[in-house]
Amino acid sequence: MSTDTGTQRLGKYELRELLGRGRMTEIWKAYDTQLQRPVAIKILRADLQNDPDFMARFESGSRVVASLYHPNIVQIHDFHTSGPPESERTSIYIVMDYIEGSTLAEYIRNTSHRQSFPATTDIVYLFASISLAVDYAHQQGMNHLDIHPDNILLYKRAEKASSGSEGTPGEPILINLGIAQLLSTNTSVLSGSLLKDVPYISPEQARGNAGTEGSDLYSLGVILYEMCTGKLPFQNDSPSAIMTQHINTPPPSPSLLNPMIPPALEQVILHSLDKDPMVRFPNASSMAAAVADAFNIPVPESLSRPVSSPEVTQSSITPVLVASTPSTVVVQSTATDGAVTSPGTTPVIHSALDTPRIALSQTPTPMPTPTTLPIPLQQTRPPQRKRRGLFVSLIVLVVLMLGNVVLG
Repeated sequence: MSTDTGTQRLGKYELRELLGRGRMTEIWKAYDTQLQRPVAIKILRADLQNDPDFMARFESGSRVVASLYHPNIVQIHDFHTSGPPESERTSIYIVMDYIEGSTLAEYIRNTSHRQSFPATTDIVYLFASISLAVDYAHQQGMNHLDIHPDNILLYKRAEKASSGSEGTPGEPILINLGIAQLLSTNTSVLSGSLLKDVPYISPEQARGNAGTEGSDLYSLGVILYEMCTGKLPFQNDSPSAIMTQHINTPPPSPSLLNPMIPPALEQVILHSLDKDPMVRFPNASSMAAAVADAFNIPVPESLSRPVSSPEVTQSSITPVLVASTPSTVVVQSTATDGAVTSPGTTPVIHSALDTPRIALSQTPTPMPTPTTLPIPLQQTRPPQRKRRGLFVSLIVLVVLMLGNVVLG
């Protein structure tokens, strides 16, 4: 890291402001002197280069992460290892877009933690955007495994910032994708070392097992719980105690913390926090669709629908919005294996200002118990042979009648 004229440099990048420091990384706001633009640089611990397993993961993983391109995932520009004469010491760093804005953690602290819950439309917007990013990463074979509000930035575009809509969240951008895999051979316990990350870790990761796509969905479920109740499902001063709760303890009912949460939303939250990853939502988009359904808000068209399957079990049913009107929602309950069940309805939420929010009074209507739709029988065409036989019989009858008339 060069320090000519008092400015710290990494190759062509000037390090201008330390934004944060973690157990294994530092994050800097920097300036690309060639392209003349601000960037963010995550500098990894220098001693990691002595780990051959890490360097192998770094080289292979960097290519995968840099190939991802999604509007709600921070764009990675460069993975680099520098040393003399480029810099005074060996540095391993990652260069990415610099996102102007706050984090989702700050947004939650300023809203839900103060019992000033976000508008339901804002919750649906946030989860729809984040779920698309998570599903895209999963489709590319990349699990995040460290999703929490500090790893979601809210990008305030210039036109939105100047519009005066200060209460609305910015565009969510998922960051640090792939970092968990790069920094540890045991990605299941990476987040468990930090108190701020442990509340969002999945039960399987807490057990020491490898994280999966379902682990990311569980973390999203914890964020949804926190946004709707103002509290985390599991809290303790000891990280290990919180991990044990993730493994063994059912989360407190969200409606006990916020009585205005409709039953349909509570069902979505608890379904996303199931201890068994196979019972959770099949993907992030179906979870976001169920959140919109619970709020009686039209599901964004960009959200994908689960693929149907011929079998369904009553224990794995998840509501997914199919169509809606201003006053009712038509629902098809979709199991984790994709089978379609019977339609139902969910309550409508209104406020005095006609802006729906979670903490407003309402009279919810419980969803009916889903039942499997009967499979329609295939219609069959009548045999052509019977039709021809009837036609011949009619001709014979007419001939006989004519013969009787002539003879008479």
